[in-house]
Amino acid sequence: MSGKELVSKTVQLHKGSNYVAISELSSLPAGYYLVQFNTAEGRIFKQVTKQ
Repeated sequence: MSGKELVSKTVQLHKGSNYVAISELSSLPAGYYLVQFNTAEGRIFKQVTKQ
């Protein structure tokens, strides 16, 4: 996977469902972005589309 890290932040997550707001996304141009979550079990990648 190649690309450039645009934003990095640390948030506290709890067991179950979590809501993570990425307010920094508002300053980025429209496009596709990959979000990486690092957990004790490993990494999770999610694609985000900004229109």
